[in-house]
Amino acid sequence: MAVLHAGASASLPRIALALFVVAALGGFVLFATHLRKKNIPVPLMLIHAVVAVGGFVTLLLGSGVLG
Repeated sequence: MAVLHAGASASLPRIALALFVVAALGGFVLFATHLRKKNIPVPLMLIHAVVAVGGFVTLLLGSGVLG
């Protein structure tokens, strides 16, 4: 909620939030695929991981921890 109601200076946290939402949706797809006992596509796993790590790094950059 704080990210959504922040001013224009919160562009990196908003990008991080969007990346986390995309990663969460990918995680739900992976979990649903697992529950159906089907093979999980490796490219989807890799995209999920890269997007989640990208969101975390973007969040750290936006909070001033890394930059």
